[in-house]
Amino acid sequence: MDVSNGFVIRQETPEDYEAVYKLIRSAFLTAEHRDGNEQDLVAALRKGEAFIPQLSLVAQEGKEILGYVLFTRAWAGEKPLLALAPLAVSPKRQRQG
Repeated sequence: MDVSNGFVIRQETPEDYEAVYKLIRSAFLTAEHRDGNEQDLVAALRKGEAFIPQLSLVAQEGKEILGYVLFTRAWAGEKPLLALAPLAVSPKRQRQG
């Protein structure tokens, strides 16, 4: 999906994993509420049944990945739902609206 401000939102590929790992680590480095393992959570979720590849998305400008979002399957009792975690934005692009 092309976005008017010059970046593209697309499905993550295995070739993106290293860049996404680094992005998540740097995005959460100074976050008030973090446990320091957010990037490892994503790696673990990719291996589980809750992972939906089509809902693992990156925001890319040129060759640089600037953002990441992941939705996974979850349940509330017997009701299926999607869980959002994490949402990460490059520190140099945070707080820009």
